[in-house]
Amino acid sequence: MAGNSATITKKCLLLALLVLLQGYGPLLPAGQAENGGGAMSPSGLAAAAETKAGALGKALVPSAEERQTVTNQVYGEQTVGGSVYGAIPPAADLIAPSAPELSVSGRTANSISLSWTAASDDTGVAEYEVFQDEVSVTHITYGATTYTAYGLNAGQTYTFAVRAKDAAGNASKLSNTLKLSPLDVERRLGSSLAMGSGHAMHTVAVRPDGTLWAWGSNESGQLGLEESLFNMTPIHIQGLPQISSASVGQNHTLALAQDGTVWTWGGNNAGQLGDGTQDKRLAPVQVVGLSDIVQVQAGEQHSLALKADGTVWAWGFNGYGQLGDGTTANRAEVGQVAGLEAISSISAGAFYNLAVKTDGTVWAWGFNGYGQLGDGTAADRHAPVQLKGLEGIQSAAAGVFHSMALSHDGSVYTWGNNSEGMLGDGTKSDRTTPAQVVSMDSAVSVSAGALHSMALKEDGTVWVWGANNEGQLALPGETGHLLPASISLAEPAAAISAGYMSSSVTSPSGEFMAWGYNAYGLIGNGTNTNVLSPVSVRAEHASE
Repeated sequence: MAGNSATITKKCLLLALLVLLQGYGPLLPAGQAENGGGAMSPSGLAAAAETKAGALGKALVPSAEERQTVTNQVYGEQTVGGSVYGAIPPAADLIAPSAPELSVSGRTANSISLSWTAASDDTGVAEYEVFQDEVSVTHITYGATTYTAYGLNAGQTYTFAVRAKDAAGNASKLSNTLKLSPLDVERRLGSSLAMGSGHAMHTVAVRPDGTLWAWGSNESGQLGLEESLFNMTPIHIQGLPQISSASVGQNHTLALAQDGTVWTWGGNNAGQLGDGTQDKRLAPVQVVGLSDIVQVQAGEQHSLALKADGTVWAWGFNGYGQLGDGTTANRAEVGQVAGLEAISSISAGAFYNLAVKTDGTVWAWGFNGYGQLGDGTAADRHAPVQLKGLEGIQSAAAGVFHSMALSHDGSVYTWGNNSEGMLGDGTKSDRTTPAQVVSMDSAVSVSAGALHSMALKEDGTVWVWGANNEGQLALPGETGHLLPASISLAEPAAAISAGYMSSSVTSPSGEFMAWGYNAYGLIGNGTNTNVLSPVSVRAEHASE
């Protein structure tokens, strides 16, 4: 009796399987029914079951092999060999992310900076894989969409591409391929150049060999000279390791060494040199406690540094909370800005700061008298606050009292003081929240001066707007412009920098050109009279 019960149970199981299979359609192809009524032989029944199971797209997974006894209405009780199929597992993720769109965001003599649009995926993007000359060079995680290739050779062409991957290992198609070369710097003075956006009256540039050169005002020793009040041509700053970039404040200078250390000199009345004193320095001193730094920025009388781990550090004048420590007390030693992490770039204005996170959000703190923090108020902030409604940003530029942001799609946003039309919206009304500059697109870089703004488009054209009282727009007359206007250049630009009331560009051929306000000789052409159109600062102007 027990044996008969087991046989009946097995019959029921197999019949249930057959009913299930029959629910997906006939077991036999059209025209192949047996015995005229669709009844099947045992061998045909088993084969049909196997075929139908396979046709379910691997949804039924075979488990144990058994021999079953079934009853067929034509052939009677028969024993059939078959497979018992188990439960349907979760469907595997087979959908690849979308392909990113790659673009160049900056170049120096030995590096190329890249950015790309965020890919989309049904389960989320886990990483981006960057290729240089068709070789995988890095995997970018944590949602970052930027990468800088260092150690490149001037004049050599490199190809770059990127692809996205999800957690299941599905890879997107490769992005568009870019063929790029570092800046050709054979005759130009600097591979990177900085004009201070605050009341800075001196200029610095880094040469391809890692040496730093400076010119303009030296009233506080910011040129590293003991006797001269100013120098109208570039002079080599001695006593430094190889430098990768630099930034200038009102009367002090910051230099970032290639080994990630930071060096400062010049005025120090608020502790902006970070050496624990308020004594000015006529020669560079290393800032103690800083390492693995990837960017430095000088405000009017305060200093910022961005570490490779995404944290931000500040020191110096803190009268408006620009050190981000919740107080307004000056500090002559380095301290971390609380509440900031995963930062990809920083910009120091006169008395405030902007920081961009890897997720594309913008954070601001410090002086806010003109709404330059973009938080909808005119209240100072002693700790970073996020700008609402502004996302997808790749970089930001802090001026004296107005701010700019560049999105990954090439759009430009401005806010803050607009007394001379530097917001580019056709008015002179201040604005406490960001708004898009409608007539600007395809931008790859932005820079904010005191009363004017600059933008570099991907085609190498330079666009300016705002005040032109000192010739800083390089446009005819002294009339300002409330909307962006392009300027005439001999060749496309590769980089821009807006100073206090002056401007500069660097061309792909390696030429550095500047114009505008020229007190103390900060244009670097050997004179101290204003320059109304771009003039070249070449190696022959420099001296040791």
